[in-house]
Order: sequence, then structure tokens, then C-alpha cells
Amino acid sequence: MENYATNRGLGIVLLATALGGWYFVRHDKRELSLYILGLIFIVLSTNLFPYTEIARIKFLKILGVIQFPYRFTTYSSFFMAAILSLVLVCIFRHFQGKTKVLVGLFVLSIAMCLYVQTLTPVLERLYNVSATTLLKKATDKFATIPEGAVISKKNYYDLYTYRIPYGETDYYPKVAFDGNMIETNPKTQSILLHQAYINHKVMVVSPRPQANALEYQIKLKNVATVDLPVVAYPSEKVSVNGRTSAYTVSERGTVQVNLERGVNNVTVYFEMKKPYYVLFGLAVLTWFVLLVTQFIKLKKALHDSN
Repeated sequence: MENYATNRGLGIVLLATALGGWYFVRHDKRELSLYILGLIFIVLSTNLFPYTEIARIKFLKILGVIQFPYRFTTYSSFFMAAILSLVLVCIFRHFQGKTKVLVGLFVLSIAMCLYVQTLTPVLERLYNVSATTLLKKATDKFATIPEGAVISKKNYYDLYTYRIPYGETDYYPKVAFDGNMIETNPKTQSILLHQAYINHKVMVVSPRPQANALEYQIKLKNVATVDLPVVAYPSEKVSVNGRTSAYTVSERGTVQVNLERGVNNVTVYFEMKKPYYVLFGLAVLTWFVLLVTQFIKLKKALHDSN
């Protein structure tokens, strides 16, 4: 029962709670519903759920493209933690005085041992540092950080000579990165290396990061079409010298803008759409209503008790 597409397991405590928790909650519908939800998320997070087969069914295809199903373990742990707390309460009720304290210390010791056990491989690597395990400065522009490499004060900045291990190209448009290898994709490489194309000539440009924006200063001798190394998304906008400017999408899926002669301050920024603010306001309003409702119920309960 490993997590789908990974070698990550469920863990002894989670599995034990899933197997035996039903006995302690079988008479309470609310607690039983939490247990069932935990089981559902356990199934969704492991290879018990047939993602590959479902992906072949046309109207269920969307269920087969979940990136990392093991993330459902977060939800299964949440619900099973509630069930485990009920199980522990039931167990503790059978003990009194010093015996209850000893049982509590025993359970706490087991929990600590299980946690330390997960850290053992990391601690062993840190305590036995050698020249082979220390992170070295990358010699390949597209290399990722070696698994298990050790970082210290001396080599900390070598970390930035590597590209991000995961997710850097996950949300690139297909024209820029169609799931193939970065090492064999010149379009993706040019974006990662900050290569702009000015009238089809390569020029490396360094952006100045801003809040939800990238700012470039580009000096031109003549009017030119500049293809910036910024992936084009629907909600992006471009301003040139403080004025909003139209742009097109280049062949590599990046922002392409026409610039005048001289110094051009180009800013590519992401602007949230109005529905985002509407939904955000709705979420805030919902939490406000829930809090007010609970306050009114509590006040009413206190009034009735008096």
C-alpha cells in the first residue's frame, strides 16, 4: 500500500488506526463519519485507487491527472488523528492514578521513538560529513541539487548554482516545455538562462524582481521586437516606461514586445482578475458569519443555563 507514484508508505500509526479504529467509533455516527473520511483519503493516497485505469475512461479522465496523490495523506492523517485521540481516551479510562501516568509516558515514548526513527538517516549523514557528501558548486548550468547533499556555512551560496529540483517548469505552456527533458529543450534552456531575443539576436538580461513583477532595462540603438525570457500567462500585463503596452506571445511561449530606440524600462507583472477578489471577499464573509453564529449560540446557551 505505497503512495501512488512514490515509495512513501502510510506509517505504522496511521495504518494501525485505520485497521482498528472502527471498533472504537462504531456506535457514534459523527465519529464513524470521520473514520470513513480518513479511510477514503487513505485509499486515494495509495495505489489501491486505480488512477491509471481511470485515466483511460473518457468522462473520468480528469481523475487520472492528479499530480501527487500522496498529498491526500495530509487529510487522512487529519481525520485519523481525531480517531486515534478517541482510541487513546478509551484506553486511558481503564487506568487510574500512577498507572495512567505510566501508560501516558509509555505512549509518549513510543511516539518520540517513531519520530526520531524518521530522522535517523538525516542525522547519520550530518554526523558523518565527508568531502563526497558536502555540496559542491555546480558545473552544469541545468544541474539539480544532488540528493542527500550536506550544506554548511562555507558552501551555502553554492546552493544557488543549481536550478530548482522540482516544479520550475511544471506550469510552463506546452510550446515552451512539453514534458520533455530540460537538457534537450533549447526553448526552456533559453528561458532559464535569461536569454532575450532582440530582432532574433541573443542577449542575456537580468531582471529586477518586484512584487508579482519582473522589471528589465533594455537599451536599444534602433526600434526592435524584443522577446523577453518571461513565460506568458493570460493574466500578465506589460508596461514600457510606465505606460501599459500590448504584447504578443513568441514561438517559445514568452512575452514579446515592440520597443523604441533608447532606454526602455519594461515591467511584466501579474494582475489578479476580479473574480479572485470576489471569491476572497466571499471567503472572509463566510468566516465572519460562522464566528458570529457561534458567538450567538454560545451567548444563548449561557442565557438558558442562567
